[in-house]
Amino acid sequence: MIPKIILLLLAVSFPLFYQIKVFKRLGLELHEAGAILLLPFVLLWLPPLKVAEYKGVLLYVSLTGCLLPFFISLGFVYSGKISILKFLGGTAIIAFITYFGSYAQAEVGVVVRTVILVPFIASYYALRIAERGEPAPLAYSVATIGTLIGADVLRMHELVRAQIGAENSLMVAIGGGGIRDAIFISGTVSVVLCLLFMLYAIVSSPENELGSEMSVKTEGKSSSDDRKKIVTEKSWEWEYNKKD
Repeated sequence: MIPKIILLLLAVSFPLFYQIKVFKRLGLELHEAGAILLLPFVLLWLPPLKVAEYKGVLLYVSLTGCLLPFFISLGFVYSGKISILKFLGGTAIIAFITYFGSYAQAEVGVVVRTVILVPFIASYYALRIAERGEPAPLAYSVATIGTLIGADVLRMHELVRAQIGAENSLMVAIGGGGIRDAIFISGTVSVVLCLLFMLYAIVSSPENELGSEMSVKTEGKSSSDDRKKIVTEKSWEWEYNKKD
């Protein structure tokens, strides 16, 4: 029920975010935002992929809970959209938090107790140090990869040992919770928090409406060719000049 409500809210809010260019201000193209926020719900019913077997324990990887977030994050890094140093620093912080805030449990997987804390730290980290066009990709990448490393990779040997000792459990799945997995939740919620922070900055700005102040200057006769629009976006103080 909760995933359906989240999907409905995201679908309804998409046109609004696109119209006021929130995605662009945070560094996301429309297709990237769709891949992060909507595509996992479309691919929800695909089964996990078997990748290995160790001492009778099968290792699976979930598409929505691991592979999709991993490759999206990798794409941000590879394309140069985010700073590698900032990415590595944020990933180390999140990996540290998730490792010491998690434990392996047979027949359940890796339980991450800090899953609510991680998105807030990732989004705050990105908004504080990111440059224009970086906040959302940086927050998503550090939250996703940091959680993957801290909660899954570093706890994998403990989880395998726990599964071997369990009588009825012979499978380990990375990101096996799907849209309920800590990897997916951390990355997606960090992007949503960045969007909410941006919306708050836009709405609370007393000098403009929806984050932009438009002034039209006309010179000479009132001709449409002579009009000049100056749009000042206060969030990062960007200025654009456009002639109609």
